[in-house]
Amino acid sequence: MTEPATGLINERLHPLLETWINSHDPRTQIRWLAHAPLSTELLRRMTCGEVPISHTTFQALPPAKPYDYLRNLLVAIGILEPWEPHIDRFTVWFEAQIIPTVAIEHVHTIRRYASWHILHGLQRHARRGTLTQAAANSARIRVRAAIEFCELLACRGITIEDATQTDLDELIAITPGYNRAKTVASFVAWTRKTRVNTKLSTPGEPWPHAAVTISTEQLWSDVERLLNEDHHRSHVRLAGLFTMLFAQPLNRIIAMKTQQVRIADRNFSSQAVPG
Repeated sequence: MTEPATGLINERLHPLLETWINSHDPRTQIRWLAHAPLSTELLRRMTCGEVPISHTTFQALPPAKPYDYLRNLLVAIGILEPWEPHIDRFTVWFEAQIIPTVAIEHVHTIRRYASWHILHGLQRHARRGTLTQAAANSARIRVRAAIEFCELLACRGITIEDATQTDLDELIAITPGYNRAKTVASFVAWTRKTRVNTKLSTPGEPWPHAAVTISTEQLWSDVERLLNEDHHRSHVRLAGLFTMLFAQPLNRIIAMKTQQVRIADRNFSSQAVPG
């Protein structure tokens, strides 16, 4: 971890050294240094200035758990700013594997769609704490569907601005049994919203709005039972209360940690800690 020119510890890596020195069991770090050649070699290159100590360096590397471990370690210590793996991998995948395959006349459109619609959607998920692997997979599927449509148009010498409903319907009909209409719907909606092409639409009705399915009396009766009856375990009762009183989605409730809840008294009065 010393710079060859000065013989001193690299200044940016001082927090990492302090973490290792102050760890309860230094054998963990010793084992890692001895048995993780990929990440330790990368750390050496960062120390010597061969590559920058930045997320850009990791983005240029092939996916590997040792690299992810070192990256997360540097983030945890504060050497690097926080990163969102799903967004980072989507960006690398898009630039390295997708853009080179897109017909030149459609690159600008696909890049705008991915950057200003798909990527922004992933960032909203990240801010809400709901960015899952399923959401990331869905983003990739929607990008591929947009490219398939553009490829069909390219074969016919048609731009996305001049595409007709017939062109879109033929794309949807290419693979019977596969819900291509659903996967391309996002791209079609984006073309209308941005006025790239306002003539296109996908079949099917929009998702209905949530409807109230329980009366006020039943709601407060269930709340009373959750507060005062002990037929269910405490975490189940608490999850039910968050759902019924604050309309919290289940994916947010199950991500909560016990440290975020304080039990005020034996009657199950509770307070959620923000965050």
